[in-house]
Amino acid sequence: MNSHLKQNLAELAGVFSALRLWVNAIYCALTSWNSQISLRDHLSLHALRSSLYVIFLVSPIFAQPQITGERFFLEKLDIKFEPKVRFPVKKYRTQYVNRIYQAGLLKEISAGVLAELKDQGYYFARLDSQAVKVDSTFRAVQATLFFQPGKPLQLSRVAITFADTIDGAIREELEAIGAQYPGRAYTHALSSGLFREIVAVMENHGFPLARVSTAGFEFYDRPEGPWQLDLTLQVHSGDSIRLAYLRFPRQRTNLTAYLQRLLRFRPGQTYREKRIARYLQILRRQEF
Repeated sequence: MNSHLKQNLAELAGVFSALRLWVNAIYCALTSWNSQISLRDHLSLHALRSSLYVIFLVSPIFAQPQITGERFFLEKLDIKFEPKVRFPVKKYRTQYVNRIYQAGLLKEISAGVLAELKDQGYYFARLDSQAVKVDSTFRAVQATLFFQPGKPLQLSRVAITFADTIDGAIREELEAIGAQYPGRAYTHALSSGLFREIVAVMENHGFPLARVSTAGFEFYDRPEGPWQLDLTLQVHSGDSIRLAYLRFPRQRTNLTAYLQRLLRFRPGQTYREKRIARYLQILRRQEF
């Protein structure tokens, strides 16, 4: 190998090493700056660090070729994973193959793949490299994207705490819900479903203003298997609500008593979301 080439490669390696240290320093500073940083932000910082590594180390080598002049189209698209994961590659081929090849198209595809991997629980997935082949005769481009999904994030434990005094029966019902989730991949859909179920229980026990927040989290790696996440949630019940009366704005005043009897309404009942839904269902059936 030419001595000048060796020297240039050595200098380039030194620059990348310094950049790696710089990225690590920023990551450590951000995570230590606020010990109360949210789980979503913590995962985002971790993913950002991985993305910066890819930008610094891969982009000079796998830069997209500049295509000028006549229009080119994407003739073939391959998406590969190491290790392999289940992924709807066919959907991306249907969406992107035969489209006009423009600057940023592969970046758009990559962003979509990474977002979908995250929805499957692969929070630390990253683009490893890409290969582009250009056929000037047929104005066609063949692209292959290589991803490293990493290990998925699995919910291992859900602990529920309470900011206010809560009846024991409600506690048991909420803890039973939390016990159903460990062992599943931690995704946005799972998180939303867990929060929604907890709020629904509170709404049906007279607490329509209840809210749920993340009180703490800890995730750790295992030599084999997915990342593990211990999640602690805090329930804020808000004020207990009772129904004093029902109003029917579209009906004549003299129908109020009849409608309340129809709904079997009694003043002072505890607010329950299911009860309100049943009221609406009965009124629709009666065409009110």
